[in-house]
Amino acid sequence: MASVRKVDEPQEETPHEANANGTAQPQPEPDAGANGVTQKNGAAKLDEQAQTPQVIQPPIPLAPQIGDDPRGVPLIPTPITPQQPAARKKRRGYRALFRNPLFLRLWIAQMISQTIMNAANYGLIVLVAVVSQSTTATSGAFVAFSLPAALMGAPAGVLVDRLDRRMVLWVSNALRAIGALIFVFSLLIDPAALWPVYTLTFFIALVGQFFGPAEGAAIPRLVGKSELMNALALFNITFTLAQVAGLILLGPLVLLLAPTIHLGKITILPVAILFILIAVLYVGCALLILSIPKERLDAPALASVSDGQTIIQRKQHPLRLRVIWSGIAEMARFIWNDAILHISVWQLTLAGLILSIVALLAPRFVQEFFHAPPALAALVFLPAGLGVLLGAAMTPYIARRLRYTRTITIGVITLSVSAGFMTFIRWLAPLLDPRGWWHDAPYLAVVMGLTFLIGVALDFINVPAQTRMQEHAPDEIKGRVLSAQTMLLNLVTVVLAPAFGVAADRFGLSGAFNILASSVLILGLLSVYLSVRASRARAAKTQQVNQP
Repeated sequence: MASVRKVDEPQEETPHEANANGTAQPQPEPDAGANGVTQKNGAAKLDEQAQTPQVIQPPIPLAPQIGDDPRGVPLIPTPITPQQPAARKKRRGYRALFRNPLFLRLWIAQMISQTIMNAANYGLIVLVAVVSQSTTATSGAFVAFSLPAALMGAPAGVLVDRLDRRMVLWVSNALRAIGALIFVFSLLIDPAALWPVYTLTFFIALVGQFFGPAEGAAIPRLVGKSELMNALALFNITFTLAQVAGLILLGPLVLLLAPTIHLGKITILPVAILFILIAVLYVGCALLILSIPKERLDAPALASVSDGQTIIQRKQHPLRLRVIWSGIAEMARFIWNDAILHISVWQLTLAGLILSIVALLAPRFVQEFFHAPPALAALVFLPAGLGVLLGAAMTPYIARRLRYTRTITIGVITLSVSAGFMTFIRWLAPLLDPRGWWHDAPYLAVVMGLTFLIGVALDFINVPAQTRMQEHAPDEIKGRVLSAQTMLLNLVTVVLAPAFGVAADRFGLSGAFNILASSVLILGLLSVYLSVRASRARAAKTQQVNQP
């Protein structure tokens, strides 16, 4: 009986190897595919084909850099025969990614767009806070940003899977540039009007529902499977760097250093200058996307993927409402039937929700823990961001050694213990130094260190869960899966983020952190248990299929 690879292990790139001319050579299929269907030889195989409906396989890509369908990777190692020499394991590292010019262009476009998006959010929040002098009015921008993803996340993913991905990416950047310019004209007419601010926030978030899934689904098309985890980790690092660059550097520096320009009756505020710069940079992102060949970003025109119960085909359907909702239902069935994919989506949602709650509580956190004004919320963002940055860099190496499940378990425990211990330190510090505890270097070092650990722990959950989701989501519906996860995250955030705000007002910030710590521990360990059970069931099914 053939040995079975554990599902929890990262998958190696084995389906295709390139010859000297760069043409992909198909390798002999293993005895059992990822869907557990045994392939026979000779007359038995012909008899089975006569009784079983054919499933069209995706065309073999023309270059080894194009990411194949991750679910096509067999659960059983490909047998080595004299006709099939053992392939050398490709070097996995960030250097190979930076030598890939097409991936590099996508990454630079992502880095710029994420940075200016965060700078725009900072400008919007500051503008609303200054104009309204109301925390409730400021929270309206948060709701306006989350609502489009909650309503349009999955439909946007369906559209992305049926449209030219390159067109979706560059048009999204162009539309956001137009939105930024419209906002500048609104500021010139009435700087105190809030409805244009909410409308712009909603519009940018709505466009982002198409940009995000198209970008995420494009990554596996530009890198190989052995590079996928590093590519995703690099995008996570970039996401953190963009938060630092946008929320701590670009946004604050432009608003601080840009002058207020008076041209007759027209007053150009620093926030208007910020959005002029944002519009120019969005145009640059659109040009970068246009430099990537169209065929390198698109999924196969016709492909079928089977998980044993569901067969999904990607065709050029007319974009009717019925087709969109049919695609959503198709995607939901596929996620539900793949237990590991289902659990990974929830784990990603948990990590994203924690990040949103930390951002929501940051202004009050610096008031109660540091006796500082809310404008210095960077005291929370900076150590947490550095933790996420370092965690994204080292998590791929740790996950390959500890495997996904152990890495996620460590992340869940570290995050919940750090959040709970932070409230204990806040209670203990005034007892040790009643007069100036918030200035004590040991207290500041411990709180900053715990915030740093929360950032690292988030990556221990996020990177393995995202890699699993990419591995189990076929390329033909990858955009829909990513959009479904985004929609789920924003649905949960719209409900629970205000609830945590109420908890912080009612029970204090320490009470809110205790609720967060206990919730993360219970839900995180439950997801780990369910993931282990699903992996064992899948391995047992594969082993049973391969028994003689």
